[in-house]
Amino acid sequence: MNADDLLLMSISITDLQAMISICKSELDWLDMTINIKKSMCMRIGKRFNVATSDIHLDRKPINWCSEIRYLGLFIVAATTFKCNLHNAKINFFRSLNGILGKVGSASPVGLTLSLVSTNCNPILLYGLESIILSKSNISSITYPYNSAFMKLFGSFDKCVITLCQYYSGHLPLNYLVDLRALKFYDKLSVSDFNPANILYRWFGCREHNEIAEKYSITTSDLIG
Repeated sequence: MNADDLLLMSISITDLQAMISICKSELDWLDMTINIKKSMCMRIGKRFNVATSDIHLDRKPINWCSEIRYLGLFIVAATTFKCNLHNAKINFFRSLNGILGKVGSASPVGLTLSLVSTNCNPILLYGLESIILSKSNISSITYPYNSAFMKLFGSFDKCVITLCQYYSGHLPLNYLVDLRALKFYDKLSVSDFNPANILYRWFGCREHNEIAEKYSITTSDLIG
């Protein structure tokens, strides 16, 4: 639950219908209603594209969709949990072009990179620390991330861009994503009263250890 949004997850269509009916009864008792026009259903799994029965609310069907926006992330129907990063990349370039258009080419590179890191990168990386990114996901957001360095340093060579990032004190994208994920898991590991801590101990702890082992260092070393 988040404000007036309610996300229901179930293991089957039958369970989902039962959960919606329970929520409907409870909201009726509270004299509240569900806006069916803003409600939708989506399947994630091996049978995500198989036609299925409609889910009903007040005898009205809830539309099945291939993409849902929830808390700023665009979740798509697929065999596994995936997010559509296209909108994040568009907003990143819009913010980047706005900054470059204001500061111009005469501004110090360090200042421009600081503005990009503060205002643009959070748009591109929003929420990504909480999900497992595939190699294609990393590749798709690496180009927009590197585009700022390409523009400022006038090079499209990957090795040159990596060196520019190193000497300007900025991490390559894959390291930055892993660092954000480690910090995210570290916060979950100490949040004993946070329901998300249960999910972390169930699944996220393994991902946390895999990232830490990849760099052969501890989480405290990275965060410190």
